[in-house]
Amino acid sequence: MEELSYNLGKVENKGVEISGQDYVQNTMCEIDITLYGKSDGLAEHDEPKTFGEKSFAAISSGWNVITSIFLFILPLWPLFLILGIGYYFYKKRNKNIPNNDSH
Repeated sequence: MEELSYNLGKVENKGVEISGQDYVQNTMCEIDITLYGKSDGLAEHDEPKTFGEKSFAAISSGWNVITSIFLFILPLWPLFLILGIGYYFYKKRNKNIPNNDSH
């Protein structure tokens, strides 16, 4: 428990519960850890107050939307590749067919 808590900061409460009959010290076991955080009363994301802060927040939000759309479409690249190759061969085939509309 001490080795786990050195990185967490101040630990206010620790509890150990042992169940079963075959408890042997210093053996491998299953462990569940529940961490509860306390807020210092400071909001991490305060609302922007000035025009500059609001403008930056709007630009940042727009950029996040663009990156989200790009990341959504990115896994579909094989489909776009197949469609592009199909379109290329479709155009190439239609270019080589003579037009019989002359009277």
